[in-house]
Amino acid sequence: MGRKTYEKVLSFGGEFPHADRDCYVLSRTERPSEGQIHFYSGSPDNLLDQIRSRPGKDIFIDGGSEAIDLFREKGLIDSYTVSIIPILLGEGIPLFKESKKEHPLKLVEATTFDSGLVQLTYEPAKI
Repeated sequence: MGRKTYEKVLSFGGEFPHADRDCYVLSRTERPSEGQIHFYSGSPDNLLDQIRSRPGKDIFIDGGSEAIDLFREKGLIDSYTVSIIPILLGEGIPLFKESKKEHPLKLVEATTFDSGLVQLTYEPAKI
């Protein structure tokens, strides 16, 4: 999880939604772990190796373009889940940084919810 996303989630109050599992917060500043929340300032490759060496299956990245692009630029993401909330914004934070390279995706699942939210799951397209 990106540090800015982590801080935003904390600002909502209440219990941290991922308190039941190990959560790694990407940060440029070293900080001690707080329970199952670990602050990490190393390379994305090393973090994935560290997590994969432990029991468990799926790893998900939650955050904005800075956090996601650390992994995307190295081809370390095997699935993208994009949630579309039915609200038009006048401005916002980009989901991905600008890139001169295209990253084609293949739609593998689309789920709609009564709230109007649509969740799309993509995998990188093999070219």
